[in-house]
Amino acid sequence: MLHREAARLPVRGPFTRTRGVALALVEVGGARLTVLSVHLPLRPEERADHARRVVGRVTALPGAVVLAGDLNEPPDGPSWARLQALGRDAALDLPGAATPTYPSRSPHRRIDALLVSPQVRVLSLRSPGGPLVRSASDHQPLVAELEVTPG
Repeated sequence: MLHREAARLPVRGPFTRTRGVALALVEVGGARLTVLSVHLPLRPEERADHARRVVGRVTALPGAVVLAGDLNEPPDGPSWARLQALGRDAALDLPGAATPTYPSRSPHRRIDALLVSPQVRVLSLRSPGGPLVRSASDHQPLVAELEVTPG
């Protein structure tokens, strides 16, 4: 691991649950890769602020980018659009991969994302179900197999 950091992102108002971002800069097969996990807030103005902060921080780092997280809005939302400065929606690379992830017991909304930069090839992306998964979180997880090309 070349670098790692985690930060809380500011929240106000009645929805004061902690939100944050964690990132690691790693080297994989000679390619540098920044991997992020984000959890954006429920309030639209805070989501926009957090997305702006994340993009500002990550664009300063070298190499490819993989961002995964709970964006708390659908793919046509403004935070998705802002975060796509870092990479494309990986679910659009594979037919049928853009499946709902929320709520886990009966998913009907896609508010969780995997965004990847051009140097990242999406080999597979799925959202596994089952009772154990449903009891672990209120979101379905995303499981991906990725290939990173150097350069």
